[in-house]
Amino acid sequence: MNTKLKIAAAIAATLVSGLASAAPIQMRIDTGVIGPNFGSGAGSDAGTITGNFEAFGFNDFRAFSIYTPGAPGTATIRDTNITGVLAGFGIAAPTYTETSIGNLSPLTPPHSMLARDTEGFSNSWGLVAQYDLNGTIGFDGTNFTSPPSFSTGSYDIWFDDYSNGLGMDTRVIGLTLTGSALTLANLDLFFDVTFALPGFLLVEQGGSFVDASTLVGFNPAKLTARLDTNIDPPIPGAFNTLTATNDPNSRYRTTQLDGTIRPVPEPTSIALLGIGLLGFAASRRKTA
Repeated sequence: MNTKLKIAAAIAATLVSGLASAAPIQMRIDTGVIGPNFGSGAGSDAGTITGNFEAFGFNDFRAFSIYTPGAPGTATIRDTNITGVLAGFGIAAPTYTETSIGNLSPLTPPHSMLARDTEGFSNSWGLVAQYDLNGTIGFDGTNFTSPPSFSTGSYDIWFDDYSNGLGMDTRVIGLTLTGSALTLANLDLFFDVTFALPGFLLVEQGGSFVDASTLVGFNPAKLTARLDTNIDPPIPGAFNTLTATNDPNSRYRTTQLDGTIRPVPEPTSIALLGIGLLGFAASRRKTA
């Protein structure tokens, strides 16, 4: 697949900005933010805010790329892990663990609830990524001929309250794709951070933490993100694509990715910063 987000997602991702370095982020986990039905967290203190961390991480994140012939010389690409979309092509959906963000680095690992202030992360609640990206790739009617390019789409992070069963309970961060760049096997996906649940994501700005939701909605965007992932191979071959069951005109491939989503302050406004939670630095291994 590939790009992905890796989305996965997300993803990934170094929250963009050109030059700045990664900035600490926090999450506030309490009923006033997540909702009145959220089960109590199992943090290492009496508070509801996680310790500082720098990256969201995921392992074995399942990524899907669907290729459909388009205008002469090209095919469209749809990278997504949305169950309904995949079902329309006859593609089996990923498992829950294949959509999860499993680490808050450096809070986890190690997974010691007493030593690390995770406020119950991966114990009483978790984070799930859902993405849907669109682009094009060179195609001569038989073979793919040039690397992919992505131009539109979204990558969302959802809060999952385990007390309600596994799933996507509350959307907490939303990214909107603005473009992509490919260098060898390395694909960068660029996003604007267009949504942050009020009170949930906190980003360091000028030595103190600010609510990420106050940094979205600006034009130009104050919050941006970059997903950095590996595509291997960047141009798919017949050997690593399959015909979509419900659409014989389309082919798809699936890969499992490891990556991180890392916040980085924007050059002009550190505040904005990585806020976006995510500066997606999702790089990693892809098993095509």
